[in-house]
Amino acid sequence: MLREWMLRPLIDLDGIRTRQDATEFFLQPCMQTAIGFLLGFLPKIGSLDRILLRIQKCVTKPQDFLILTTTLSAAVSIASIVRNDILSLIESHSEVSTPLAQQFFSELYTQCNVKVMTNLRERIMAVIDIEAMMEGKGSSIVIRHGFHEQLDSWKEQYDSLEEILLGVGKDLYHKNSQLEGLSIVFIPQIGYLVELDQNQVSLARDALPPDFEHIFNQDNCVYFKCGEMRHLDEEIGDLDAFIKDTELMIMTQLEETILDTENELRECFKALSILDCVLSFANCAADLNFTRPQLIDNDEGEPSKSQDQAPRKVLSIKDGRHPLQEIFCEREFVTNDVQMDNLNRILCVTGPNYSGKSCYMRQVGLLVYMAHLGSFIPCSKAVIPITDQIFARVSTTETCSRPQSSFQLELTEMASILLKATPKSLVLIDEFGKGTSPASGIAILGAAVKNLSKIQCKAVCTTHFLELFTMNVIADRQHGIRAARMAIHLPEGKEDSATPLFKLEDGIASSSAGLICAKNAGVDNDVINRAKEIIQTMRARKFIQPLPEVAPQVSILSKSEKEILAHFTSVHSLENSSDDDITKLLQLVADQIPSLE
Repeated sequence: MLREWMLRPLIDLDGIRTRQDATEFFLQPCMQTAIGFLLGFLPKIGSLDRILLRIQKCVTKPQDFLILTTTLSAAVSIASIVRNDILSLIESHSEVSTPLAQQFFSELYTQCNVKVMTNLRERIMAVIDIEAMMEGKGSSIVIRHGFHEQLDSWKEQYDSLEEILLGVGKDLYHKNSQLEGLSIVFIPQIGYLVELDQNQVSLARDALPPDFEHIFNQDNCVYFKCGEMRHLDEEIGDLDAFIKDTELMIMTQLEETILDTENELRECFKALSILDCVLSFANCAADLNFTRPQLIDNDEGEPSKSQDQAPRKVLSIKDGRHPLQEIFCEREFVTNDVQMDNLNRILCVTGPNYSGKSCYMRQVGLLVYMAHLGSFIPCSKAVIPITDQIFARVSTTETCSRPQSSFQLELTEMASILLKATPKSLVLIDEFGKGTSPASGIAILGAAVKNLSKIQCKAVCTTHFLELFTMNVIADRQHGIRAARMAIHLPEGKEDSATPLFKLEDGIASSSAGLICAKNAGVDNDVINRAKEIIQTMRARKFIQPLPEVAPQVSILSKSEKEILAHFTSVHSLENSSDDDITKLLQLVADQIPSLE
């Protein structure tokens, strides 16, 4: 049921408030005793869907009836608690609940179908000996003694069958003392037979009684029919088959009775599942300090100052927390607010990589989503409008099954968002445009943000493209766009060190602190220093020079080589040089290099 709720969030305001009222009712101190009893019975509820499916397929197991009986008993007990403890309290103290909560518990009690569940449980317990089955650990079905008289009689005969056969065998041996090793056996479809060893039959062939009719041989044994065996066939018959057939008939009738109440069983099971989900919501709210959000229609909200203006569309969350990140956070979680209205519909968040931008964006989406489940959310106060869709352009997972680049996948998702978003939608965009050139990414993201502004939906966009604001692609506080940044602490005199504060504040980040992030990740200092040089050179609009280590190396020259080089460089033009200068240069070369080709 919880999975179904999560796959299908509500957009019906009354449905959401009903779940909230029921959850809030369970949080009252006066309900702790009743909750304790409910939590004791709910684990005893088995999977009725699977049991009913096996009954329909005629593949039931003995254990299914034990589980079903336990489930019916627990369901009746839970319904009794709802009626006697919850509804009685609401009727006597109306101030402890709301009409929606009262309606919720009344419908839940009705859906439990107490009378049908009680009758079905009594019917099963009248047919099946539950205690005997539990002693046998549910390995086989045991029909209760007294339910079927003929079955009980057959079982009694079957239990004493060994003694009866032993007595008949003794009488038969006394009549035919020459037949040593005589025994009586029963074979289904054939009946009772006299069993003799084949060697004994060969020796006493002439001494066999005349009424011994040979039936068949098997494994050195010979089987006969006689008058006594035919009498046993008529008087006792195939007890095992009689018992099994009768038990099968009884269980078939019981299964038909169960299937006759299938609708009531499923309705009861659904009601108990809903109760379990609401109790889980209350448990989370109590343990994790969740608060009830106020859900409103889009045409509701904070009243405007002017009566001529339309009501403001509010999404307000005070001290919001990420419900999953908070669980794993070693320190106290840093809370952040969310404030969106007609004037501030789109929030563009900038900041370093490790500052918490994506966590904040996901936090907004999760809290809005949880509110539409009817759950309380981690915050101190919240007003959330009914949202028809939540679009998330968060991360790209490349796969060979989709022949698209990562940026192409981003564009496909962005196109879908721009096509399907409505004024009631919430859009989450996380660092769009990383897979292409900065210019293209900035241009497309800026145009998409402005388009979302025209749609008038609410959106949270995180980005490292500070040029969106510095180049005036979009402007803060215009067209419903508001700029915010995740704060970091920069110690004085330590440009390469920063501490994320995980706190949202107004404004635009000064940089993405990429070098600081690289240092924290353990990148070598030589690489970071070289990156600093490249950044400074780019800011100065100069060409980036190669590292000295990769530049061509000049070997150390000897004294004579330096003289040759000095004279060579002093000669600016061989054409205008005198014969003496050229002769001196050649002489120096000849002295340094004995032979020239």
